[in-house]
Amino acid sequence: MRIGRIGYINCAPVYGAIDRGVVALPQGTELITGTPAELNDLLVAGELDVSVISAIEYVRHANELTMLPDLAISCDGPVRSVALFSKRPVTELNERTVLLSASSRTSVALLRLLCRGEWKINPNFANARAEAQDLDALSGLPHEAVLVIGDAAAVQRGHRGLLSSRAWGLAHLDELAAAASEQTGISIATCREYLGGLDYGLTHNHRAGLGAFLTELAYNGLLPDVDISVTMQVA
Repeated sequence: MRIGRIGYINCAPVYGAIDRGVVALPQGTELITGTPAELNDLLVAGELDVSVISAIEYVRHANELTMLPDLAISCDGPVRSVALFSKRPVTELNERTVLLSASSRTSVALLRLLCRGEWKINPNFANARAEAQDLDALSGLPHEAVLVIGDAAAVQRGHRGLLSSRAWGLAHLDELAAAASEQTGISIATCREYLGGLDYGLTHNHRAGLGAFLTELAYNGLLPDVDISVTMQVA
């Protein structure tokens, strides 16, 4: 079995127990680490059996994939690891160059929706590798702003292992925050606040919020013509 994982610290509460040998996945399981966009492509291509997937890519391939229950990485409030850095007020970005992270397609879709519906601007978008560690390399590219990200039935045994690992992780956020601080150089307190502000469930409320987001994207022409109700079905 091949399970995709993102290497960002926001995934630590899901994978931390597996990494530490506290929870064992089925024998022969291989963890494949990549960016969200890389894992999206591998999952759709059949190269992964279970993986997180960007919401925007799930809806595009809902007929090919099965959403497993009660496991997600979400946030009801400021997420802190997705940000638009701009040299000028956002309302002044009309027809200005905005670099988009190639690693997170859902964040890109959200930014496009905000530009169109909330800020009433039409920037010139350009793709770039724009994770937190890439900011220095981006300084030589002409731009006015950059979207930065940083530090989702046949596979139920792997799914149960991930749920068990998540349970351990949520009970050991202090330990995970200390490890994340060592990995990133960010203070333990900030890492702890960040991890504590995220949500790792997939309840009716989560699905309703995702459905509302997808509906807004479709209404604004930012999604193909799909049946949104189909995308909310879970195994």
